[in-house]
Amino acid sequence: MEQMTPPQTAELAPEKPRSGPWAWCRENLFAGDTWGPIAFNAFLTVAFVLIVLNLMGFVTTYLFAAERRWAAVTYNMKLLMVQAFPQDDLIRIWVSIGIFAVLVVWSLASWEFGGQISVEKMAQGVRAAFVLVFLTGIMHHGEGAASFGLPFLRFDNPADWSSIRTWIELASLAGAVAAHFFAQAAHRRESEQTVPILVVPVLGMALVTLALWTVWLPVPEGQFDETTARIATTTARPWTILFGVTILAYFVGIFLHRQRPKLMRRVLISAWILSYPIIIFVIQRDPILDWADILGFGETPFLSSDLGTLLIFGILGSVVIWVVGLPPNRAVTGATVGILGVIVGLMSFAFGDGPLWSTVLMAAIGLALVAAAITIHEPVEMVRAAGAGLAMLALIIWFVPMPFVYRTFMVALALALLSAPVFGGTEQGRANLVRAWIPISFLIVAAFLLGGSDTSLEFQSTTFLGGFNLTILLAISGLALSLPAGLVLALARTSSLPIFRLLATGYIELVRSIPMITWLFFGSAMLTAFLPSGVEFDEIVRVVAAIAIFNSAYVAENIRGGLQAINKGQYEAARAVGLSVVQSTSLVILPQAIRTVIPALVGSIIIAFKDTSLVAIIGLADVLLIARNFVPQQSDPNFQGTLTQMMFFMALFYWVFTFTISRLALRYEKSIGLGER
Repeated sequence: MEQMTPPQTAELAPEKPRSGPWAWCRENLFAGDTWGPIAFNAFLTVAFVLIVLNLMGFVTTYLFAAERRWAAVTYNMKLLMVQAFPQDDLIRIWVSIGIFAVLVVWSLASWEFGGQISVEKMAQGVRAAFVLVFLTGIMHHGEGAASFGLPFLRFDNPADWSSIRTWIELASLAGAVAAHFFAQAAHRRESEQTVPILVVPVLGMALVTLALWTVWLPVPEGQFDETTARIATTTARPWTILFGVTILAYFVGIFLHRQRPKLMRRVLISAWILSYPIIIFVIQRDPILDWADILGFGETPFLSSDLGTLLIFGILGSVVIWVVGLPPNRAVTGATVGILGVIVGLMSFAFGDGPLWSTVLMAAIGLALVAAAITIHEPVEMVRAAGAGLAMLALIIWFVPMPFVYRTFMVALALALLSAPVFGGTEQGRANLVRAWIPISFLIVAAFLLGGSDTSLEFQSTTFLGGFNLTILLAISGLALSLPAGLVLALARTSSLPIFRLLATGYIELVRSIPMITWLFFGSAMLTAFLPSGVEFDEIVRVVAAIAIFNSAYVAENIRGGLQAINKGQYEAARAVGLSVVQSTSLVILPQAIRTVIPALVGSIIIAFKDTSLVAIIGLADVLLIARNFVPQQSDPNFQGTLTQMMFFMALFYWVFTFTISRLALRYEKSIGLGER
C-alpha cells in the first residue's frame, strides 16, 4: 500500500521587526509586560525628559545670550591653534595638516577600513540630529520674550521669536520629517540598501566646506563696520583645498593598494614613522643648515661631520648585525666580537677626559669581549655576551665626555645585538634587522642635526610651538615613548628574574605615588641636574620625558593585567613547539594580552591627552593657557572678561577629540570581535 505524504507548505519569510519612533519608545522608554512596570518606566522617562529639556533651555539661553562675546573665540582662533607661529609662514601648518590627511586616507585605503552602513540607519541618524536642533530651538529662552507653559517647563511665545530662530526651527522640523519618511521607506524595502560608511565623513567635509563659505561669525565690536563677517578666505580656501586633496588622495590610495598592496603597507608604516619628525623639525621649524659642514667639505672634518658619522655607524652597525644576525661559524662571529672588544678598549683611551673608573670599566669591557670571542664556542651565546657587554658600555658612556650622538649610537647598537638572536637566525630575519638599522641610523643623525640647528622663523615667544600645535606634540610624543616603555616595564614586573621584577615594581610604585604636576616640575626644573655634564635639552623635550615617565607606569599596569589574564596553557603550548621565552612572549602572549586590554589602553590614551593641559601650570603656552590667560587678559575690551566663554569652548574642544578617539576605538574593538563570545 502506497504511503501518503503530507502536502508541502511554503515557509513564510519572517516579518521584519517593527521600527520607527513609537516602536523605539515602546521598547526602550516604556518597556514592560504589565501596567506596573510600564507606569514606573514611564515616570522615569518623563522625569528624565523634563530634566534634559530644562538643562537644554539653561545651556542654550546662556550660550546665545546677548552679553556673550563669542568673537573672543572666533577672532583668536589662530592664537589658540598655533600661538606665536609667524603669519607669513602659516603655509607650513597647512602642509603639515595635508601630509597627515593624506597618510590617514591612504591608511584607510590600504587596510581596507570602512564597511557598509544601511541607508535606514543613516536616515535615522539624520533625523535624530534634526530633532535635537529643533528641541534646542524650542527650549531656548530669548531675552524679553513672553513665555507660557508649566512652572517646570516653560516655552517662549513663537510670536516673539527672531527671524533666524524661526527659520532654524522650520528647517530642522522639515529635515526631521523628510528623514523620518526616508527611513520608513528604506525599512519597507525587501532588500536592505547600504552605502559605504566613508560616505559619512565625505558628506561631513562637504557640509563644513559649505559652512566655510556661507556662515557669518561674530567679530569684535568697533574694529569692523559690522558685528559679523564671513570666515576669512585665508582659512576657507586652504580647508577647501585640503578636503579636495583628501578625497582625491583616497582614490589614488585605492589604485596603489590594488597594484602593490604589501609594498604600500610597508611604505605607509615607514611614512608614519618619518612624518612626525619631518613635520616638526623640517616643515614647521625650517632649520638653517650648513651643508658644507654636514657633508664634511667645510671646517668640520669629514669623520666628525654628520655624513661621516652616519657612514661610520651605519656601515659598522650593518656589518656587525649582518654577521651576528645569522652566525655562520665560530671563526667569523668570534672575529667580529673580538674586533668590537678592541674598539671598545681603544675608546677608553680615545675619550680619556672622563672619570678614572669609567676608563677602567670601558677597558675591562673591551677585554671581556675579546675573552668571550676566544673562550665561548657557541656563536649565539657569543652574540648574547657581546650585546650584554655593549649594554653595560651604553650605561658607562653617559659619564664620559663624548658627542651625544655617539652615546645614542652605542645604545642603539647594544639593543640591536641583544635582539639579534631573537629576531635573526634566518636570512630573512637578518635582512630585516639590517633594513631596520639603516633608517634608525639616519633618524639618529637627523634628529641631532635638526634639533641642534637654528630656525629661520621669526617669532616673539621662546619657541615656535604653542597652542594646539604644542598640545598635540606633547600628546603624541608622550604616548609614542610611554607605550613601548610601559610594555617593557610590564614584562619586567612579570619576569621570573627578581632583579628585573624588583626594579620595575619600584619604578611603577614610585611614579604612581607622585602627582603628574610634580613630575612636570621635575622635568622642567630638575631633570637637567640628573644628566651628564654638557648634556642639555630644551624645556619641551624635558617635559615630554616627564610625561612619558608618568604615563609609562600606568600603561605598564594595564598591560600587566592583560598578561595575567593569559592562561598558562598558552605559555606551555608556545614552548612545546620550540619557541624561546622571548619568541613565545612576543609572538604568542603579547598579542593576546594587548588585545585584552585595548579598552584600558584607550582610557590611558584619553587621560594622557587631557593631562597635557597641566603644562599650563609650568608656563608652557598650550591651548588651555592661551584660552585661560592670554585671550581674556588682552588690552582689547572686547575680550576682557570672556573667561567663561573660553572655558566652555575648551570643554567642547577636549570633548570632541576624546569622543572621537573613544568611538574609533570602539569600532576597532567590534572589528576584531573584542567582547563577543
